[in-house]
Amino acid sequence: SFSYSAIDVKYGESEMGLISSKGSSMSADVTVRPDKHLALFVFYTMDSMTAEQASRYYRGGGSKAPMSVDPANNWWATHEDTTPTIGAGASMMLMDDKLDIGAYYSMSDSSTAITLTGNDGVGEITPLPDLKSTLTSIDVTAKYRFSDTLTFGLGFATETYETDNWSLNDVEPASEAIREVITLVPIEANFTANKAMVFIVWSLGR
Repeated sequence: SFSYSAIDVKYGESEMGLISSKGSSMSADVTVRPDKHLALFVFYTMDSMTAEQASRYYRGGGSKAPMSVDPANNWWATHEDTTPTIGAGASMMLMDDKLDIGAYYSMSDSSTAITLTGNDGVGEITPLPDLKSTLTSIDVTAKYRFSDTLTFGLGFATETYETDNWSLNDVEPASEAIREVITLVPIEANFTANKAMVFIVWSLGR
């Protein structure tokens, strides 16, 4: 199957702040059944979003008032987000369809690019590095049907998130790297989470 959607919003009355926002989402998936006991599937999605932002640069003190009304200090930012995701999975029925084994894998690789431009009053603008993050998930389950009303299952899932954010790299707890902010925990959100499951399903009314 295949699907596509898009959105395009413009804020015509806005001179500052968010000016426009547009995005699209595309997905495709394929499922095959080599035999009645086995199903295989793969999928791919691409999500993208572009936002236009406008603002004005000014400093504090006595220069704040004149700078805040001077168009020479205007600047613009374009945010471009892309998130491709790939995934695959399988489901297999064994032992006269009493044992159901399933496996699932997916990986999302996101990237955000920010392009800055400005008028003469802003001065030289240093390009910003891209922001990147990756999310990987693996899920395996096994369910055994003892009867029409009772099913016993086991499962294991693991998820890993990795981010490369230039604005937060190497910022430690209680660091003074961010002015006037005390961080109680590391800001970097990198993690690996594991989950083991044991479950029983009891169906009534059968």
